[in-house]
Amino acid sequence: MENKMFDEYDQVINSKKTYKTIAETLEDTGKCLIGWTDQRYDHRDILFTYQPKTYGVLQRGFRWCYFYVSIMDSQCYGFLIEINTDNRKHNSYIKEKLRLHKNECDDSICDLINGIIHEIDILEGWVSPEEDEDGIMD
Repeated sequence: MENKMFDEYDQVINSKKTYKTIAETLEDTGKCLIGWTDQRYDHRDILFTYQPKTYGVLQRGFRWCYFYVSIMDSQCYGFLIEINTDNRKHNSYIKEKLRLHKNECDDSICDLINGIIHEIDILEGWVSPEEDEDGIMD
């Protein structure tokens, strides 16, 4: 995997640098909107939100400590981030919750989400950077 954040069209691509940059942005501001491509089939605009300020009673079990992923014009979901654990999710779980079932780029979206989650875990000090460096869980 290359360690650059953008392709030749200035679209965000999967890489360790991408995962780390987005995780750091989420730690600093709590939100990040990207124009992403899997470099083969698709482009998606994706909004990530981490530990947002919340008001009112949230339904469906969501809480402020979730990592929210919103794929524009598609689906959104909040993934639980727990203290002192590896928070990566199985690809099938991510696909189910974001209703990703019919596109060739779906595994790459899962890799992006898990890469960011892994970098959040590292920034929070919950896992070591040496543990499964690619941040991908099949």
